[in-house]
Amino acid sequence: MGKLLPTLSEGKRAALFNLSYVMLPPNLSKDAPDYAAQVALAITQTNGIAVDGSVGVFPNVSRLNHGCSSAFNAVYSWREKERKLVVYAIRPIKEGQEILTAYFDTRRPRQERRLVQKCVSPSMGQDR
Repeated sequence: MGKLLPTLSEGKRAALFNLSYVMLPPNLSKDAPDYAAQVALAITQTNGIAVDGSVGVFPNVSRLNHGCSSAFNAVYSWREKERKLVVYAIRPIKEGQEILTAYFDTRRPRQERRLVQKCVSPSMGQDR
């Protein structure tokens, strides 16, 4: 990760470091020489999307939140030929409405998806 950071443009670097993250080593000092690389790694672990046998971070797609099967209104797909990640609306999305996606492979059978991601409907208290 430390080798990749210097190759990013200022804009891409700013977009990367503007993302949320978890899993930062608890005793890491902001003065540590590898602090930026550790934060970038935590951002990648939190926001990374598997593409073409690797992992990519797509800042705009990282802004999408998770929605259970009855709530998500968009899916994303890697287009190898164009080498880009595309977001598709699967139902109408009104202006100002939050765009929600699934944080798991929606093409898997329902039982497999339940093992990966438990979704509970607050109104019904049931798995989705």
